[in-house]
Amino acid sequence: MYTLKDFLSESAKQVQYHDGNLKQYINLINEGSLKIEKIDQQRADVILQMVDVVAPDFSTAEVEKISKLLHNKEISTFAFQLKRDTENCQKRIDQINADPEFVQREILLHPNTGEYALEYQQAKTAYEKADEAFAPYKKYTYEFEDLIKDKYDTDEYEHTGILRFFNGEHLDNWRIGDILCETFGYKTFAPLLENYLVIKAQLDELYEVVKHYNSKIKYIEGLIAEHKELSNKIPALPGLYKKKLAQEIFAFLESTSPQSCKAFFGAYSNLSNLAKTQQGLNAQRKYLEDLQTKMFAEKTEIELKKSKLQRECSIYNSNPYKHQNKKWPAEKFKKRFNRNSEYMNGRFKKYQKTQNTIYGFKNYNAAPSTDILWWDFIMNNKADGGFSKDVKEHYDSNTHDNENFKIEPTDGGDNSSNDNS
Repeated sequence: MYTLKDFLSESAKQVQYHDGNLKQYINLINEGSLKIEKIDQQRADVILQMVDVVAPDFSTAEVEKISKLLHNKEISTFAFQLKRDTENCQKRIDQINADPEFVQREILLHPNTGEYALEYQQAKTAYEKADEAFAPYKKYTYEFEDLIKDKYDTDEYEHTGILRFFNGEHLDNWRIGDILCETFGYKTFAPLLENYLVIKAQLDELYEVVKHYNSKIKYIEGLIAEHKELSNKIPALPGLYKKKLAQEIFAFLESTSPQSCKAFFGAYSNLSNLAKTQQGLNAQRKYLEDLQTKMFAEKTEIELKKSKLQRECSIYNSNPYKHQNKKWPAEKFKKRFNRNSEYMNGRFKKYQKTQNTIYGFKNYNAAPSTDILWWDFIMNNKADGGFSKDVKEHYDSNTHDNENFKIEPTDGGDNSSNDNS
């Protein structure tokens, strides 16, 4: 009989064993994901190659034929859209080229000699000096503007005569005026106000000049950027529409029936090899996904065993006194903690080999047709495909037997499926 101490000791080793296996599964699953990503890129590349075959000139006739085969009316407009977009881009480029300021852009914007550049810099420098001179007044802008609004200390000031000294508004203006005069060293407010207005007017005028030339410069810079963008866009447009057509063909091949796929491929005599490549890549992706699903299921099973064992250990550790006399029969104990590393390592090597073989297959053109079980062709009838639903269904629906087709039971290599350790 084995004691609680034995159980806890073996549990720690078992958890470590599970962690090692989980790490292997994670690595394999991550590798599988990367391989699937690369397969997807290859699939996209093949469709682009198909576009080169079915629409080498991207003419109206070519896209209309594809449109009918794919039952997709939008495709029939692609050639027109390409021509329209190209013409619109060129029309705008011609407009920019005719703009006088764009024509003289070097003369106007040159940092050392350009008219706009120099005027802007001179105005900006003058504005900064004026702003510096106006800086002391900024703190009191509200007070100045309030007195200006009331026309204080001018001929138009409404509060006059002895009675003004009994008027709250005048007394408030008088107080503010005295504070400003004292702050800026003036005996009376009128000359202070005059100086304030002169500097502020100069600052406002310079601001408008800076804004004017900055707007001129930004306008020309915008034309330059737009001209460059459009000049780059025109040669890129055929590629963009080629990708757009490729997306439509890809969507069609992914969603339609095998018969419709054959009809599309059959409409072009020189699509045979690309069709095989496309079908082969689709099969590779499906088999890699099926293998991922199988490995993920086994990984989840081990995680559940590990979690269950850890919960059980937590119960025992939380109250060891209560469970101190717990015993386990030798046979059950050994079965629960049997760690078959050799079996699991062999399993991981098998998955790695299967994964690499599926991904590494490239001899698509050697396939007799697209209407085959690609598993047999890729694996050369030398590997178990029981993890793939498609492969299993194929063999279930065919009378011939295949000695390599089998589905192995998965026990995690520890023979503990009954107690889920």
